[in-house]
Amino acid sequence: MLPKTTVFSFRGAILQQTTLFTLRASPRPFAIVSQQPFQSVMHPLHKRTRENFAARQTQLNIYMVVSVDVSKYATVRDRIRRRMNEATRLTLASHGYRPDGTPLPLPADKSSAPRLEKLLGTLCFYVTYSVVSVDWETLTKEVELGVKKFMVLKARERKKELKARGEELALLQQLQHQHQDPREPKRVRSDLSLRSMRLDENDERRAEEANARKKHEEAMAVSKEHRKRKNQERREGQSWRGGSRAANQSPSGWHNGRQQDHRKQRPQQQQRQQQQRPKRQDTGNFFAPHRGGVV
Repeated sequence: MLPKTTVFSFRGAILQQTTLFTLRASPRPFAIVSQQPFQSVMHPLHKRTRENFAARQTQLNIYMVVSVDVSKYATVRDRIRRRMNEATRLTLASHGYRPDGTPLPLPADKSSAPRLEKLLGTLCFYVTYSVVSVDWETLTKEVELGVKKFMVLKARERKKELKARGEELALLQQLQHQHQDPREPKRVRSDLSLRSMRLDENDERRAEEANARKKHEEAMAVSKEHRKRKNQERREGQSWRGGSRAANQSPSGWHNGRQQDHRKQRPQQQQRQQQQRPKRQDTGNFFAPHRGGVV
């Protein structure tokens, strides 16, 4: 799977829309890296870009979109981005997470509390110009409200996963009970494991990729055979521009097959041209030799 190169390709659910920003979020990570160093093996940043893409797929990604339409001055856009990043960092810290989604270490007085799991997902803030002049308390309240909505979205996603896992486990137990021999003691059969009963969605994709690879190899074999046959015909006397080699050969190189080298003509044609050529006549030159000797 190739990574995305722009944040505008992100299509998450709109959780909050205020005069300060519009928040889009998704419970799944959305990684954005540069396309050229990701694909080119010879690029000096290829290895680092691959590692960055792999890390972004297993963490919380936060993007601040501050376009030129907000302000044409880069200093203003940087100030907006810094304020939003700091407000988001403090809000996540109040929930017990770092900006990348990893849980913060618990204090000494709460060491017995349950450990938080790593937070995954994507938060994308489309910021407006009002963030420059708004007071800090109002900004932090708006950001905290958006982060709370994101936490609710993650809790719903987690509940759906647990429900689907519970239904799958109940179906597995029912199938095991149906295949259980009443004469044998109750035990879990190895051939009815959870992995074997689960529908693997990647099987169809792998089969399609195998079929496409097979068709591509067949097409390449046909193309290779066609080129081989053409080269064989060319070696037997057919040039790559058409015509025979004898007709195309000349001191200046290869020419078009329609043009013939007139220096290589048949003897009958040379004899016919000599007969048609007019005979040389004596022009009365003084220095021309005569049969009778010196005049």
